[in-house]
Amino acid sequence: MSIKGKVFRFISNHLKDQLTFDDSTPGALPSVKWIDKYNSQQLRALQESNIKYPAIFIGFHTFRWTSAAYKVQKGRGVIRIYTVFENNGESHLGSTTQEEGLQFMEFNEAVFKALEGLSGVGFSPLNRTTEKEDMDHDRLIVTITDYQTELLDVSSDETQQHEMADPELIVRTNSFLL
Repeated sequence: MSIKGKVFRFISNHLKDQLTFDDSTPGALPSVKWIDKYNSQQLRALQESNIKYPAIFIGFHTFRWTSAAYKVQKGRGVIRIYTVFENNGESHLGSTTQEEGLQFMEFNEAVFKALEGLSGVGFSPLNRTTEKEDMDHDRLIVTITDYQTELLDVSSDETQQHEMADPELIVRTNSFLL
């Protein structure tokens, strides 16, 4: 199986676990309803489809690959997260629905908490590097967040198991008293 497929499944399952809330509690964040691979979906088409919100799309953007060993490559690059949140509130000062209008910010913060530092077999800890809000999508607020990581692709070497590791440095000194 491809390293990107493994990482996609791992992140998807982790987000589903971390972003499932008690939707019956008034004022609570809504649970994530849809997680998918980003495939340049047009937001207008998203509005007319069966996708439920909030939704998260995961994209693998530019990775620079280098050889790490025989049939093993490391790729440093960006996993881009698109959160799509349906906003039915108004965020302006004095609005009676301001809390609802700003709830997308809390949802994005929950996504950040779930992903920042996340690592697994084949990928190093995710580190948020950029974030921007996409504009002009009617009631849908799209936030695009980039997480830098390093992938370890061993798919061409089916004879060995490899894992990413953050080795712990242990320094020992021997001191003898004379």
